Amino acid sequence: MDRRRQRRFGLVVAVGIGVAAYLWWKGRDGGSSDSETRSVIRMRRQRGVSRCIVVTTSIEDLTEIDWEDLLCDDIVILVSPQVDNFKERNEITETNTQLHKIIECDTEVGLWACVRSLKKEEVIVNANDIEVPHDIPRYTSKITNIQSPERLVKYLDDV
Repeated sequence: MDRRRQRRFGLVVAVGIGVAAYLWWKGRDGGSSDSETRSVIRMRRQRGVSRCIVVTTSIEDLTEIDWEDLLCDDIVILVSPQVDNFKERNEITETNTQLHKIIECDTEVGLWACVRSLKKEEVIVNANDIEVPHDIPRYTSKITNIQSPERLVKYLDDV
């Protein structure tokens, strides 16, 4: 009988310690995550809209756009399969710390898979150069169709 009581007592103590440790961990993590969530929302409002630019053949050589400067904002550049050597043509240096925001896609399927995965608030694309799949509006709040390179320059200057 004493052995049984000892086992039960040991089991109850072990479970109690586990529950207490979990509640302490959750309380410590939960308190900071609420304030972190508020600060993330505040930063998003200050930072602006997250965007994704699909670079096609008509806009790849625009010298009016400072692509490296755009990378400092919350913008990801997706390079379509028809565009070759985007980084070299626009003199984007390998030392740029934001280089991971340029994604060179091998296929159109891969390009649109990136758009779906990124779930940016706005996708900027020239629909004359590349066909936008019908399901893309489910993954983004706004699709901006830029008909000409000049309109892209003007649009990016305005935002």
